[in-house]
Amino acid sequence: TGWTAEEVAELLQIDPNTVRNHFKRYRTEGLAG
Repeated sequence: TGWTAEEVAELLQIDPNTVRNHFKRYRTEGLAG
């Protein structure tokens, strides 16, 4: 299933929105994004 943005953010001690933004960019641009 995977991790939620909140779980990743807590692990990395960053904002959940940052995780979501990176994930969206990865989905649209791939690793280059």
